[in-house]
Amino acid sequence: MNLVFEDSYIYELLIRQSHNCKKEVAINHLLTLNKNTCNESDNYNLKLVKSILPYALYFTNSYNAYYCYSSNPSEYNLATLFPFFIITKHHVLVMEPEYKRGILYHDQAVVIAYTSGFNHLKTNYVPFISQDYARLESLNQFVQLMATSEPLTYALDSQPCITSMMNPEVISKLIHHGIPDRENFVKLISKWYGYVLDPSNRSPKPPVFYFPLKGLWYFAETGKLSGQLAAFTEEIGPKMRIQMLNQILKNNEDGIMKTLIIDHEQMTLPSFFTLESHNQNHLILTSLDPEHPLAIIDFQEPSIGEAFYDFLDSLQKSNVTFSHERSLELIREAIRSI
Repeated sequence: MNLVFEDSYIYELLIRQSHNCKKEVAINHLLTLNKNTCNESDNYNLKLVKSILPYALYFTNSYNAYYCYSSNPSEYNLATLFPFFIITKHHVLVMEPEYKRGILYHDQAVVIAYTSGFNHLKTNYVPFISQDYARLESLNQFVQLMATSEPLTYALDSQPCITSMMNPEVISKLIHHGIPDRENFVKLISKWYGYVLDPSNRSPKPPVFYFPLKGLWYFAETGKLSGQLAAFTEEIGPKMRIQMLNQILKNNEDGIMKTLIIDHEQMTLPSFFTLESHNQNHLILTSLDPEHPLAIIDFQEPSIGEAFYDFLDSLQKSNVTFSHERSLELIREAIRSI
């Protein structure tokens, strides 16, 4: 199916259906991206991403999205009689562009024909997102994905970026002892942080880490973490808080990273959200909504990756962030307050 953006009722319908079935509802979703993004004034591709994120975050690994490019403008669907369709095991629903009218087929011959056509179409589409979901009993999936990703270009986090704050020596002190296979998990995460902080892996242009001032003070005052790492780390004591914030200052002085603090009155971030740009074609969005498992959504599509890359790059020149010098001074103020 290729759904327009005003499709929240379909999302809610699928949620209810999954509850009624008492099991996950498998969803295969065919999407059409606009190839002519430079001529689009309404950010069609980004709006499409926004429309599918609820599915990706709620339905865990049972949601699979595929895309192809089209040179037709996004308004082309409005000229098609029934451009949208939903196929289930026993029914097919075809809908007109405005969702005002549609046809529901019960005939199994029609269902078989649409299913066959759908599967044939899918062979010409490309997976839009790859996903790894780690429930709290198997978080090493998260670390494995991070360990195999190329170095960061930009990271947007709700707190001082944990990647830059820790070193392998302190990690084992912070990990919950209740995690299954804890020893292997600590090794993996230590390897990941060791790679990130290894001077030999520095790029000519150090990565830029953004986080809001509110997140800095929350961490300094409470020692509690937000975001995905909060799920498996202990509360951090004052001495280690100081050590970790000093590590950020040192990494900035050594040119390993650049830290810019966001004025939270200008831009707010959900506490469970992290966005990582690895290059102009690769974006990783991580979410730990308390109501859902740890979700890692990996976009590798040029128009999406480049849009977020440009957005993160533009933050450096905007009034949303404090200057580099002021950002480091705010971290020193946080250290003095501990």
